[in-house]
Amino acid sequence: MNPLATHFALRSRLTFTALVLCILAGPVSASDWDASLGLSGGSIQRHVKGENDQHVVVPYADLRWGMMMANPEGIGLVTSPTSSSRLKVMVQLRQSVFDPDDNKVLAALDDRDDTGELLIKWEQATPWVDLAIFASADVLDRHGGHEWGIAVSRELPAWGGALVPSIDVRQQSRRLVDYYYGVSQQEASANIAAYEGEKSVVMRTSVSHVQKLGSDWHSVFAFGYEHLGDGAGESSIVERKGFWSGGVAIFYQF
Repeated sequence: MNPLATHFALRSRLTFTALVLCILAGPVSASDWDASLGLSGGSIQRHVKGENDQHVVVPYADLRWGMMMANPEGIGLVTSPTSSSRLKVMVQLRQSVFDPDDNKVLAALDDRDDTGELLIKWEQATPWVDLAIFASADVLDRHGGHEWGIAVSRELPAWGGALVPSIDVRQQSRRLVDYYYGVSQQEASANIAAYEGEKSVVMRTSVSHVQKLGSDWHSVFAFGYEHLGDGAGESSIVERKGFWSGGVAIFYQF
């Protein structure tokens, strides 16, 4: 299948899954609508050989209508079983770590396609920290693997807004790691050795700051550091196990 056809097939299957979730949410009224719209930009340090640092500017949207929601995390449903907890069921996009068509160093490797995943996430607020437990699995039969983990964060008043430090630890399955970071014997070369991916424990720490700019405008600044773990980090296509990222967003809350 050519790349354009693959792209449309991926989008159509994700849209269908999201439509099913929306139907399950049932009817809602106009008063249940909530939206935040704006612009965001970010940079991610490269960690794969032959790739460049990524710099993007994209629209920002956080939309909610009853139980339905769409935001940078994905599209799906959210419900609050208690006053201090939320359950999310969403479809999300996992992007490939490199593109052989644009990467001269890894041009001999087969495509590693983007894929859609089903994410289930439980969020629990406590007097001390906010906890999240999550699991996701491939629904488009690309990598055929899964990921699960736990995240801890704390909101602290600071600099006229809220400072939110967080850390999450997740385990990626062998099939997921091998699909994106593995190198088969047929793909191996003098510069890129064959490698069979193993399950990997990925750790990420980040700090964000959210501030109101008047009655409806808000700003968000964030930066973080991610460590791939040995299962992915020892791959011959990896340039560095740990990498930095940062971003900013300005949005209007309706």
